[in-house]
Amino acid sequence: MADQSNTRLRAAVGRNIMLARQGRGLTEGALAELSGITPALLEAFEQGVKRPDASQQFALAAALQCSLGHFYGQAEQGTTSPVIAFTVPGPVQQLAALAQELQSDQLQALVLFVSSVVKKKRKH
Repeated sequence: MADQSNTRLRAAVGRNIMLARQGRGLTEGALAELSGITPALLEAFEQGVKRPDASQQFALAAALQCSLGHFYGQAEQGTTSPVIAFTVPGPVQQLAALAQELQSDQLQALVLFVSSVVKKKRKH
């Protein structure tokens, strides 16, 4: 059951990344360059093969100028972008809300911080 849920979540997140990218008129290559994520990995995200980790989600959100919640089905205010809804854990929602208030350089610093935390968690 958990595998099915993870598969649906990966597919929904991937579709929402693709919809956000297309809505901003970006190619996969352009988004890859803006986010610092390889085109092959971006394609895997969009196809639902893989789900971006926290630092990758922040990088994609910054490049797409959208909230993290957008990837999980929370449409941006004032937009009609189609999104697929999924529940986001409370702490992630809080972090995403805080990230919306940050300037570009502050958001980049947050991405680096989250990336370092994720790397440390993976080692343990």
